[in-house]
Amino acid sequence: MRPCLAGRTLYSFGLDMGGRPNPFMTSNVVIKFLRNVFLLGTLAVLTVLAGQSIRIVRTYQHWAQTPPAKSDAALVLGHRLESDRPSAELVRRLEKAVELYAAGVAPVLMVSGGKSEPDARSESDVMKNYLMANGVPPEQVVTESQARSTRENFRFSLPLLKQRHIRSLLVVTTKSHLCRAMIMAESQGLEAAGIVTTGVAADFPDDITAVLSVITEAVKLTHDDLVSLRRTFSK
Repeated sequence: MRPCLAGRTLYSFGLDMGGRPNPFMTSNVVIKFLRNVFLLGTLAVLTVLAGQSIRIVRTYQHWAQTPPAKSDAALVLGHRLESDRPSAELVRRLEKAVELYAAGVAPVLMVSGGKSEPDARSESDVMKNYLMANGVPPEQVVTESQARSTRENFRFSLPLLKQRHIRSLLVVTTKSHLCRAMIMAESQGLEAAGIVTTGVAADFPDDITAVLSVITEAVKLTHDDLVSLRRTFSK
């Protein structure tokens, strides 16, 4: 082998002309390798999140274009309270529920949401009070006060739905949250249709808050998919 060619060959493997490891070159090779791994990993994560975001947008677009059919009940998913009062987003969900009740589309309203702190009011208690203050009779409101996540919203609501023989359900939540909510409903075997709220904060992609909420939901959706995949392979 010619000296020049041999030198380039050894150089490419991080060796000096004597065939001994060249610390400088070895560290450069490692850094380059790690950089490429990081770039490929970042690209993979961004690709997954983009796919999940498209999935989220397509889900709410579908239900936004589908007129709500008369159902046995509507399930309003909770949202964090602000000083024991409903947040602006929760008010939008509750307003939509009142609208469905008034139109005769959902004769029963179920509200689901627990406590953020042991001594705090439950989301469902605050939600029920709002509905009653807006003309919904208390006997037409079912409360579920244990849930602290979307998955628990459906898990704890299911026995109450069965007790009332509720078969068809409207799920009321935000646009970005609807995709994950519908997946949870399906996992519980519920016959559900989606109802999205309206408002500036729920408009995508015109509002930066909505864009961030879609990205957040994409991360949560990916996490849920990974958990489901792990459970599948662990069986």
